Amino acid sequence: MDFRHFNAGRDDDGKRLDKIARRLLGTESLSPLYKAIRKGLIKVNGKKSREDTRIKEGDVISVAAVILAQESAQQKKPRAETGFPHLDEVFRNGHLLVINKPYDMPVQPARGGAKSLSEIVEAERLSSEKAGTSLSFRTGPLHRLDRKTTGLLAFSQDAEGARIFSEMMREHRLEKRYIGIVLGSMESAAKWTDRIERGSGAEAGGTAFATVTVLGAEADGGKESITTAEPIARGTMCGKEATLVSFTIETGRTHQIRAQSAANGFPLLGDEAYGGGKIKSSRDFFLHALEIVFHDEEKKKALGLPDALFAPPAPDLADALKLFGCVIDGGTIRAGAKT
Repeated sequence: MDFRHFNAGRDDDGKRLDKIARRLLGTESLSPLYKAIRKGLIKVNGKKSREDTRIKEGDVISVAAVILAQESAQQKKPRAETGFPHLDEVFRNGHLLVINKPYDMPVQPARGGAKSLSEIVEAERLSSEKAGTSLSFRTGPLHRLDRKTTGLLAFSQDAEGARIFSEMMREHRLEKRYIGIVLGSMESAAKWTDRIERGSGAEAGGTAFATVTVLGAEADGGKESITTAEPIARGTMCGKEATLVSFTIETGRTHQIRAQSAANGFPLLGDEAYGGGKIKSSRDFFLHALEIVFHDEEKKKALGLPDALFAPPAPDLADALKLFGCVIDGGTIRAGAKT
């Protein structure tokens, strides 16, 4: 019987055979996979193995050609072979890819058929030399950005990058700074500590929105959410009083800035889902992940990261900032001439 042989890489070390085989074959069905392993149609180092066998770097996984042919015929969609189109890279190495996310593009696959960033980044990895270094690894976003939020978005490029970046987030060793335009005149800085619960329900108390409910800091439900909001400049946009605000988040909950801003009296201008009204503009609302600052020297060195990463605003956001007499220069917000 003919077999095709695959070499396990560093990112496969410690993974179960069934997990790697499932990724290799692109199958969703576990029963035929387990049957193939038990029959010896999928082997490790030339020997029949159990589905829970832990793979080591350098192991050779052999898959019967007939199994590969069956799975190839059954797959509904071929692997994407496109490159990395129309995306703005801010940083890239063997561990991480950080892009300047465009407006109105989903991070994860969504209804409606729109191409997601996750699909594009994985397609790019599969078409590169990096694809051959692991049998089981799949790239993915390491934090959240809403579809209509722009700016810095990090993707893993190997398991080590995913692990260390996630550790820095969990240990609060990186700082994420956003800029946004809120409805109303914010006079002073504030630190908002609330609890955010997925779903909208009046029975939960607090302030309920379409997607989440914002509870008080002492509430039993939800997850702690901490955002610092600092007004930069006040002005008028789309005929409404508005404030340009710098947001720094210590946690990363669903719609955190949008929900906490609204619950504390300053919804993002134009964010209808959170009470910001409707505006006639190039975007529904303006929220941009401007900067990530890394504070863990050891982990920063391990990932080859600079002290900070910065995502320049797109032209329409830059024009909006000028309405408030501001421009952004290398991550620093400076006074500029109003237009």
